[in-house]
Amino acid sequence: MTEVVNLFSSLCISDITLSLLVLKVIFSEERVDFKLPKNLDDAKRLGLLLSKYKDEHYKTVYFGIATVYILLQSFAIPGSIFLSVLSGYLFPFPLALLLVCTCSACGALMCYFLSYFLGRRLVLTYFRERVEKWQAEVASIDRYLLFYMIFLRVTPILPNWFINLASPIIDVPVPIFFFGTFIGNFFHN
Repeated sequence: MTEVVNLFSSLCISDITLSLLVLKVIFSEERVDFKLPKNLDDAKRLGLLLSKYKDEHYKTVYFGIATVYILLQSFAIPGSIFLSVLSGYLFPFPLALLLVCTCSACGALMCYFLSYFLGRRLVLTYFRERVEKWQAEVASIDRYLLFYMIFLRVTPILPNWFINLASPIIDVPVPIFFFGTFIGNFFHN
């Protein structure tokens, strides 16, 4: 358990460090456009800015987008859709698709662990009967759980943040959660 917490902490620290490295590359007069896009116009301006730097600082831009994407997914902060569009603008399609699916799955996994370590005990304390019912349902479809997870990711039945937070509480195994998220996001990105 401690190893997972240490790994999670290390990943968060390296994400923040990479974000700061990206900020160092951007000149001060252009920092106005260097912000998390809240609409399509912001995404266009950020895309134009990053496309200038992509030639000289390809890895920094690539890992900077990956870092921000993972952080947004980890803490269920809206805005990753604009980073998906931005990735498609900046990188070749196969690379952008791999980036978005990987970052989405890694960020969702971090959110999964946050929910497991911070929310599981609280939810079980107040909603034990309901959680046990859902755990039994998950156990009854364990042979098809990967397909069910992919289905949940592809269809808009439940919001992704809810799936990320609820999965560890109802005992969805980590590999099924990760690969279901990766494959499910492949179809709509």
